[in-house]
Amino acid sequence: MWILLNPDGELANEATAGMQFALGETEFWRQTELANYEETARPKLTKLNKASLSGTDAGQEIVEIDGHWVYRPKIAVGDLLVFDHHIPHASYVPAKATAPRISCDLRIFPTSDVVNWVG
Repeated sequence: MWILLNPDGELANEATAGMQFALGETEFWRQTELANYEETARPKLTKLNKASLSGTDAGQEIVEIDGHWVYRPKIAVGDLLVFDHHIPHASYVPAKATAPRISCDLRIFPTSDVVNWVG
């Protein structure tokens, strides 16, 4: 769960940094072992990351980047985004961002995934 807390009322993904999500077929992002990673996945991820950081500031909520659809919703103070770890997501900072983002995220894990660090 992710919630925007900015007190100034600025929209995330517009005036402040926000979130972006991969849409559609996401199996590529879920693979933990990719055959020929350096030849196949690395160039694709590098290209997608560069495109995501640069030339997609058209103000659109849904953009296509290298054959993948990316959703960048306009998020208002108090909006709650709920998604699981299978949804590829990342922070997004639009070129026009003028204010810092204040947000909070809460991650819930099954007890079987929790490691007992306190011996």
